[in-house]
Amino acid sequence: MKVINLYQKKDVLIEKIGVAKIIVLGFFSLIFIGSVLLYMPFFHTGAIKINYIDALFIAASATCVTGLTTIPIDLAFNRYGEVIIMILIELGGLGLMTVVSLILLFVKGKLQFKERMLLKDSVNKDNFQDLKKYVKNIIKYSLSIQFIGSLILSISLIKKYGILIGYFKSLFLSISAFNNAGFDTLGSQSLVPMRNDIIFNITIVFLIILGGLGYVVLFDIRHFISKHTKKLKVYTKLTLLITAFLIFYGVIMVFILEYNNQLTGESLINKILLSLYTSTSLRTAGFYSIFYDKILNPTKIQMIILMFIGGSPGGTAGGIKTTTIFLVLISFIAQAKKDNNLTIFNREISTDNFLKAFGIFTFYLFIIFNSSFLLSLIEKNIPLIDLVFETVSAISTTGLSINVSPLLSFYGKIIVIILMFVGRVGPITIAYSMTKEKNNSSKFRRPNVEVLVG
Repeated sequence: MKVINLYQKKDVLIEKIGVAKIIVLGFFSLIFIGSVLLYMPFFHTGAIKINYIDALFIAASATCVTGLTTIPIDLAFNRYGEVIIMILIELGGLGLMTVVSLILLFVKGKLQFKERMLLKDSVNKDNFQDLKKYVKNIIKYSLSIQFIGSLILSISLIKKYGILIGYFKSLFLSISAFNNAGFDTLGSQSLVPMRNDIIFNITIVFLIILGGLGYVVLFDIRHFISKHTKKLKVYTKLTLLITAFLIFYGVIMVFILEYNNQLTGESLINKILLSLYTSTSLRTAGFYSIFYDKILNPTKIQMIILMFIGGSPGGTAGGIKTTTIFLVLISFIAQAKKDNNLTIFNREISTDNFLKAFGIFTFYLFIIFNSSFLLSLIEKNIPLIDLVFETVSAISTTGLSINVSPLLSFYGKIIVIILMFVGRVGPITIAYSMTKEKNNSSKFRRPNVEVLVG
């Protein structure tokens, strides 16, 4: 009887607080707990001094699967500290509520309606159908892909570090790559020392892409390959096409702009490989195999655009998402053609999708503009384009930096932490958490008004 009352009270609490607030509070709590743990001397190497703001920055970056760091984690944290970071990345990538719901499933065997709604929002699923099976598949597929990735990466790293350390670094790197986190424990030069290892780099590329595509797409491809479905969903086709285009565009952009700069002295194959690796990392992964503090300004601008777009919904990548930018672009084309009915693959796109896309697009631009402005006031010795690069990298949870993060002041770090948090939790979820739900059951409609735009 007491257990039933406890569950009833919990459901009332979820309804009272709201699903969005619980997701926001969940990520906030995980960051705080992680920062406290990472601040403890037990997890430090003692090589460098770690302030709490740096521990908070690393915890936020790991939980938000970003990858920005103010201190080198391989020098600052021992193996236990790296395990804490690895756990934060895994929980942040999968989604804290996904893990909590899975535990509830094992304990109770089923979820109440409010719990299912919480889980649905957490994993970005559009319905309640097969939700229990869906979340189990997320855990199964993500862990399986990361394990296989770690085995392949260990082929290169065991030769360099030995069996135990080599495999640990491989596992850490696989988890970080699949979750698009951008953390590594290989040294201050990230993956630059491995830039000519084809198997290593191709594995990282596939891990980043698989994590960034989203589970909806992965499961749909699996059903198509196993012939459970005759054709792919429209959303899957759209996601694959946009992802392929953006990666190809990034490869061409890096190859041309950095041909006589960062790619100088490399063979043609290595130039293509490095361009591919860099372009894929811009899908919000955050690893680097070229030195970003030496890239050209035109390259920085193109990278800012690609980071801003990010990966696909329902995955581990950040940014405004590939489908969002697609909806924004085709709406502009539609306005030019004066066509109010927009279709793709013989399917009409709803007005709600466009409104949501424009809302996200506008919100990100607003945050980027104002955050860059604030950082330019605080960090006066850092070039503006580098601050904009850092801002977009943080809000898109990419994690690439032009050596700016270690130079940030206390207030600069706070701004970047907030940006990473907003980018991971999502602007829509944060907006919902700050407003009360309205009852839209009333059929009362106010008179229309025409507003001049453009």
